[in-house]
Amino acid sequence: RRPRGGRGKGGAAAMTEAALEVGRLFSVDGLNVIVTGGGSGIGSYLLEAFVQNGATVLTCSRKMSPSLADEVNGRGWRGRCVSVSADVTTAEGVEALRAAAEEHLGGRVHVLVN
Repeated sequence: RRPRGGRGKGGAAAMTEAALEVGRLFSVDGLNVIVTGGGSGIGSYLLEAFVQNGATVLTCSRKMSPSLADEVNGRGWRGRCVSVSADVTTAEGVEALRAAAEEHLGGRVHVLVN
């Protein structure tokens, strides 16, 4: 009897047990993430979760605290945080965020949370 979901070598049955571990399947370790509105509310919780789990996070908000990145980076988590003040409801703010992504993330973004 064939395992459920599998159709030969290329099917789901061919996946190794290690590939199905939740920690690996949903890992953000080493990814570049942008979180808008990271200065407060759910945005701040998300940015901390990403950094804690190894991501490099670029965050922005209209009234970003200049010390936010230092506070997050000082917690000793695996990832790191960069914060910029930018209002993404304006063309100027979007350009500022784009320039920061180019500078701090090498222009490569894996996840965007807006």
